[in-house]
Amino acid sequence: MTAPEDDSERSDLSNKRLVQQKTCPTKDLWVEQKTKIVNHVQSPAKIESLDSSAAQGSPYDRTFVLVYLANVTFMLSYSMLFRYSDFVKGYGGQDADLASIIAFASTGSLLARVWLGGLIDRVGARWIWIAATLVWILGLVWHLGLTVSTTWQAYAARLVMQCGMAGFFGASITFISLRVGVNRVAEVIGIVGTAGFIGMGVGPLFGDWLAADFEQGVPLVRQTIVIRMFLLSLLFAVVSLGAVCLAAREPPKRKATRTAPLFAVVRKYHPGIALLLAVVMGLGISFPPVFVRPLAEARDVDNIYTFFVTYAISAFAMRILTRRWPETFGLIAMIVAGFVCLAASMPLYFLVESQWDLIFPAVVAGTAHAFLFPSLIAICTQSFPDRFRGVATTLALAMFDLGTLSGAAIVGCLLPLKFRFLPAAPGPNYGLVQICFMVLFMMMVVLTLIKIRDPQAKAA
Repeated sequence: MTAPEDDSERSDLSNKRLVQQKTCPTKDLWVEQKTKIVNHVQSPAKIESLDSSAAQGSPYDRTFVLVYLANVTFMLSYSMLFRYSDFVKGYGGQDADLASIIAFASTGSLLARVWLGGLIDRVGARWIWIAATLVWILGLVWHLGLTVSTTWQAYAARLVMQCGMAGFFGASITFISLRVGVNRVAEVIGIVGTAGFIGMGVGPLFGDWLAADFEQGVPLVRQTIVIRMFLLSLLFAVVSLGAVCLAAREPPKRKATRTAPLFAVVRKYHPGIALLLAVVMGLGISFPPVFVRPLAEARDVDNIYTFFVTYAISAFAMRILTRRWPETFGLIAMIVAGFVCLAASMPLYFLVESQWDLIFPAVVAGTAHAFLFPSLIAICTQSFPDRFRGVATTLALAMFDLGTLSGAAIVGCLLPLKFRFLPAAPGPNYGLVQICFMVLFMMMVVLTLIKIRDPQAKAA
């Protein structure tokens, strides 16, 4: 072979290698790419991002139906206990005992929420969900064995129930929110939350039905009604447990892992001013149960059921009709709209002269509830990585509970106050309460627009 031919072959071989380098990576480049892929897979934050972005299909499948059924039946079980005062008074207690039992149990469950968040992240949402439902059932069974409502056992039994309820809602919201992408968290929380409105509307009807004989004068002792109440609540709780167990059979989207110290996680990822908004949201949502009854009595309105039925229907309908609005308009817009509706509902109480006048504030307040709760819970949790979703969810719910517990005390402190710029009126000053809360809610609108940034907008 001649020298020119050798040179030609070398040139052809060099050209082939050049083409190969252009069309596929070299071994060194391939190793570098493989290292990048491995590092990407080993990053928990990136895993969570991939999981969230991958979960873009419809969330309304068999598991969602089971989650919804579990929440509906649990809320029916809970709302059966709206007549809990019958238990306290029927077993030797008074109104003061009722207040102290509820305050003790609510405070205990509020403190337990933060601990439950870390437990959800370490053990897994589905296992805590099942355990919390069993704890709730234990509390119901414990009540059935009590004969006196003024002993420590009554306080402990109610505390067990409240802790079970706190774990149930924290775990169920964490479970369902991890099944969807970050842009649909508010949507699924809102739809699952409609189960609460069904429970609020239907549960008291069952309670009134159980007590109908007693109310009509049939010689039944109050203890008999209480036993019926707890048994029916227990039945709904067992159905809820079955639905929870079936829903929890689905493999989790994210494996439970060991987490960092709780306070270190909260300090690093807390959503800041959004937690204050959650507290004020709790104040706003707890306002009607605290305020409407005394207002109605002062204005000689006998029936307040009109308000709460309208409230539940309005909130339920708005949740369904606007379920995609958080994704379309953003969480900030929903929060602003919610606080505007809360503020707008306050002057409408001035118009109340009959039970039908209660419809107007009920529609606006129910709409505010529909807008606020899922959007604020979502924005509070989105500052946390998915592996800390349990802590994020229970922290947001704890702030909401704090506002709910504070509502009655704040209204009670404001009612006796008098000011010169308000018209003098005998008895409590309901107008002052309405004005103060309206100003507070408008301040939250301004604070939201100035201080809060939508995580979904950042991601986009």
